[in-house]
Amino acid sequence: MTHSDINPEHITLSHLRAKYHDISNDTETLSLPVADLHFQIRDIKKWQTRILNMISADAAIIYTHLHNFDLENLLGTLSSDTGMNLFSLPHEKQIYEFLTSQMNTIYHSVNNINTLFNTEFDATAISLLQGGLLYHQSYLDKAISNALPDIDKFKCDKLYWEEKLAVIIQSEEIIHQRGLQSLFGTTTLPTADELKNVEMSSSERFIMNELHRIISAVINTLTEGLSYVQLVETRTTLSQRINDLSKLIRNLKKI
Repeated sequence: MTHSDINPEHITLSHLRAKYHDISNDTETLSLPVADLHFQIRDIKKWQTRILNMISADAAIIYTHLHNFDLENLLGTLSSDTGMNLFSLPHEKQIYEFLTSQMNTIYHSVNNINTLFNTEFDATAISLLQGGLLYHQSYLDKAISNALPDIDKFKCDKLYWEEKLAVIIQSEEIIHQRGLQSLFGTTTLPTADELKNVEMSSSERFIMNELHRIISAVINTLTEGLSYVQLVETRTTLSQRINDLSKLIRNLKKI
């Protein structure tokens, strides 16, 4: 498969590592490292696009589900204009089932993102995406100097490749700029004040407050354009909190 045949969906972390190995270790046979570096950077950008698209797909599922989280529909309207009263509110069992359904759907999408990061991203990828090639800067400079004896052309090309190398270091900024923010608007999540005005038992209120806090954390995580590293660190905590809440709901239903 030639460079021109590689599509973003074919770019994997193992592919990037193999090319990185070629550049860092196969110095004897590498006559024009800038060419390989060019393809390496291009492939990293393709990989970023592929990962971003995959994450965005699950993020969109999470957001759509959260956008439909309408406390008013669940608990009814307590306004006297509607003629509804507290006796018309859903039974606790209905609330638990609703919350469990919400959590299961969110948890499923979070698991998909977790699986993606577990298979496509680990500690060895950090240096690759955030400047690992800079460790070989002196070798690259020397090789470029030998390949391009014209000093003026060398200076221009050197500056050009330094700029390209910066792309790797700035990968987090690229992700932030492309971001996930364009996928999201405002949500219909109830505010803390709105939750205070709803008649609920202490166990229901605790669950609703926890759910509101966790969902807010999910939205913040996805909309702030966090870096790969931050998202990897965040996902474990987030998944554990969702797990804890799911267990809590199940235990309360048994009481």
